[in-house]
Amino acid sequence: MTCVHAEAVENTRSVAVNRMSLQEKGEGILTKFDLPKSLERYGEAHLVGNIALKTTIKPDIDIQIYAPSNLWRDNSEKIIKQFSNIGINKYEERDLKQSNKHLISFSYLDESNTNWSIDITQTEKSDNYLND
Repeated sequence: MTCVHAEAVENTRSVAVNRMSLQEKGEGILTKFDLPKSLERYGEAHLVGNIALKTTIKPDIDIQIYAPSNLWRDNSEKIIKQFSNIGINKYEERDLKQSNKHLISFSYLDESNTNWSIDITQTEKSDNYLND
């Protein structure tokens, strides 16, 4: 095995270990904050994205909540308060008008100083909701 090939193999292993640890850390955050279960009071909550697919390569958690759009504003206030009560105060909120969704993106610094994005997206359930 050439030196360059050995380095490439080692880099691949390093990425796999990092990916696995991010997956485990993400699952730990879900357990610690009882997500997405604790969000069920706002609608039908589902874990989606990298953590759900077990393909985590960046510190990002995505949860989708299916709820009528007339509840999004009230839900958002309650979700922000819920996260604030567990010490997660940094967030950005946006209406995604093109896709008819409402996003609250929280920033959470874990014990190892990894900055996680926890994205809560509210959307209405459609006939094709699995592809939303």
